[in-house]
Amino acid sequence: MSFRSCGSPPTVGKQYPVCEDRRIKMEINIVWIIILLLSFILQFYHMVLKNIPLQPPSNTEVTIGHNVNSKKEVDAVIKQAKEAGVKIVKSAEDTFWDGYGGYFQDPDGHLWEVAWNPQMIIED
Repeated sequence: MSFRSCGSPPTVGKQYPVCEDRRIKMEINIVWIIILLLSFILQFYHMVLKNIPLQPPSNTEVTIGHNVNSKKEVDAVIKQAKEAGVKIVKSAEDTFWDGYGGYFQDPDGHLWEVAWNPQMIIED
């Protein structure tokens, strides 16, 4: 496990409490966990997902990001989620960070981001 500042290689034993863009990134093998500050999350969702009403935070609140290797895979996952009956919050589209992604909300109310990031290709 390692903590990284944004864009920096991991440094053994060094922790980065908050990156310049207000996040902490933790890598466990090939799983990336990005911890966003609550105030930033609320601002982000209000800006990007305008049709999600702001709610008081809860201790079970979580947002899940599922990264795939292509735009085609993003579309396939969003389609599969829609066919399973979940609410599509934002259809897949090109993103401001040169990727591609969309959002859906599961039956428990958790937001899922399905994304392709050309800077983060997942090796098989």
